Amino acid sequence: MMCNLTRLTLCAAVAIGIGVWLIAGCGASASEVSDPVVITLSAPLGNAILRTYGEELEDFAYDLVALKDGGALMVGQASNTGPNGRIFPGDARALRLDAEGNVLWEQDYNSDIDGLLYSPIQVSDAGFVILGSLVGSYVRNEDDLHLLKIDEEGDLIWSHTFGGPGDDVGKMVRQTSDGGFIVVGTRADDHPSYRNGIHLYQNDLILIKTDGEGNEVWSRTYGEGMLYLGWGVEQTPDGGYVLTGWEAKTIDDRDVFLLKTDEAGEVEWSRRWDLDPGERDGAFDLILTSDGCILVCGIQSMNVGPRQAVLLKVDMNGNEVWLKRFGGEDVHTGFWDVMEDRDGGYIVCGDLSSGNFEVRGSYSSKGLILKTDRNGELLWQQVVSTPEYTSMMFSSAAVLPEGGYLFVGRATPTGAAHSDMLWMKTEPPVRHAITPETADSLAEATRFDVGMHVFELVFLSDTRLAVADSERAAFWDLEAEEPLVEFTRSEIGRVIGMSPDRQLLAISAPWQHLELWTVDPLERVTELCPVEDTEWPTAAFSANGCLLAVTNRWNDIEIWDLEERTRIHNCVGHHSNLFALTFSPDGRWLASGGGISSRDGAGESFIGIWDVSTGDRLAWLPTEDLGDNHDLTFTHDGSRLISAGQRRMLAWDTSTWERTYDSGPSYPGSYGIALSPDGSLLAIATDARRIRLMNIEEMRSVRDIYTSAEVIDVDFSGDGTMLAASFVDGTVRIWEIP
Repeated sequence: MMCNLTRLTLCAAVAIGIGVWLIAGCGASASEVSDPVVITLSAPLGNAILRTYGEELEDFAYDLVALKDGGALMVGQASNTGPNGRIFPGDARALRLDAEGNVLWEQDYNSDIDGLLYSPIQVSDAGFVILGSLVGSYVRNEDDLHLLKIDEEGDLIWSHTFGGPGDDVGKMVRQTSDGGFIVVGTRADDHPSYRNGIHLYQNDLILIKTDGEGNEVWSRTYGEGMLYLGWGVEQTPDGGYVLTGWEAKTIDDRDVFLLKTDEAGEVEWSRRWDLDPGERDGAFDLILTSDGCILVCGIQSMNVGPRQAVLLKVDMNGNEVWLKRFGGEDVHTGFWDVMEDRDGGYIVCGDLSSGNFEVRGSYSSKGLILKTDRNGELLWQQVVSTPEYTSMMFSSAAVLPEGGYLFVGRATPTGAAHSDMLWMKTEPPVRHAITPETADSLAEATRFDVGMHVFELVFLSDTRLAVADSERAAFWDLEAEEPLVEFTRSEIGRVIGMSPDRQLLAISAPWQHLELWTVDPLERVTELCPVEDTEWPTAAFSANGCLLAVTNRWNDIEIWDLEERTRIHNCVGHHSNLFALTFSPDGRWLASGGGISSRDGAGESFIGIWDVSTGDRLAWLPTEDLGDNHDLTFTHDGSRLISAGQRRMLAWDTSTWERTYDSGPSYPGSYGIALSPDGSLLAIATDARRIRLMNIEEMRSVRDIYTSAEVIDVDFSGDGTMLAASFVDGTVRIWEIP
């Protein structure tokens, strides 16, 4: 069961990179890697593998880059001696890990002086660029920003430092559109000094632009008060930059700070959020979202508390869209990193602590992971703790393309007097998905007589199913084996689309308009747009749920922005009924297909490929041997487009739009196809009284399920544990996957 954040006990925070180190160690040893610890998390995360890496002193993983081979580059600091008045005594360390967390190589990059690595990126010409900080002078207590490039084996290619006479700390680097880099951090005008516990120097937020070799092109500093800290930066679509961090009125009164510049670093606007007056509030990360906004994560009330984790979404003009707080009352939470998930929601990680906030050493922290939708509404949360570790926190996350997540941070092994680098990988959310290897393990089908010739079949959840023909629609309770509710065409029309998160339905309603319905509860939320009557209405949601493509009576494709409720494109070119629409996983393309039309050229048919950003047609893919195109799908990695029709199945390489597969004329005609949640298997509804299961990687048949009637449509449940099919005899059959 997942924890309720509002009912956990009071605790203190571990501040990253601002001089708060909790546990001192003594001595040093060779780096050690723990054995994998398998832990079971709450749904939908499933099982996770957890490992630690460290020595007898303090070790901390700050950030990571997930790699195509399933591994990662993890960076941070090792051999820290604990609280001694400096920000980062220790080694600037990078570890290259495989998909199971095994160390392929390990390297330190600070020679004989102290440093840390904070922000890694994989660059377009292979290798990695990493930003951190390096001790410039022990005499003056001076630190510099450190930017370095390494190859894939960890060998140093080039290294640069940037700094003045004071504490200069680097926090984030990103590659820019011209092949150079943009760096954000903090620059002090002198070395730290105090009087009566008060800083006597000023920090500025610094932005540095470099070329592709790391040479400085320009730098800008921003600050009007005593203390500015820069933590995050991204390049905006107009070529400028947005950066975030803290602004301090006094040492104990700090606000969230967001600033937008042009491509030369000149300020266009700046915004401040005083989340808790008189308290320390701060932002630690930001991303640009697929719906054109800026998302910032951070912490409110870091001094006295109760600490609250914060998500802040603003538009590109700095106007607040929404602000969400998580925690409060007796709980202390913090967000250190945010990522956009595959469905357009957000994954946020950090820590949650319990104990006496006022007494150092009396509390322990736990790893915290939250998932929200794109409006910041909490979908699920996971607090991670195990008997093997008395304390842990997550400082960074990565969303894996095949499903699942990576997290890094720090953990204190039970009985140890130090913390180690922490790595955790969760399984893809599909834990029992059908695969080519398990295709023969289907249980005997359960049969429902729905009494209709079902054209559209959609799993709403693991226990509910939507079915529709040309006259009726029904929502079935699979456990009770009866319909929850039924509608006639005059009442509801046809279900023509389902959002990727299975939370929203697009319904072609009577009176020529389109409706959006929520799944839970099942109710209409809006009448989206007028849609001229068409015999075969078709719709598709983008992967992030922000866009909806829908056909009209002229066989044009309208692309709608669901946030703004406005039509942004009208894609024109088809002259026959459109039966299939699908967005690519990254939202760049829309594919469309339909029936044969002589207006397309002597009875030929085509699949259209459209640029979603402009509405322009990128390609016509000829399908003269396909017949009517009944369904389309992109593979989960977006590398291939698969089309199923009345005569053949075809596939294209999306990098060239060249045909890579043709089933040949012996292929049975198909009406609907569905990709398994893990992306390895394709289910095909055929008119030859069988469901064909195909291995996507090899494009070969692995099993045919023979039936007593022609199959119209197929769908997998969201967790991959069920396969459903509809038939011309008015039945729906469901196979469970053991």
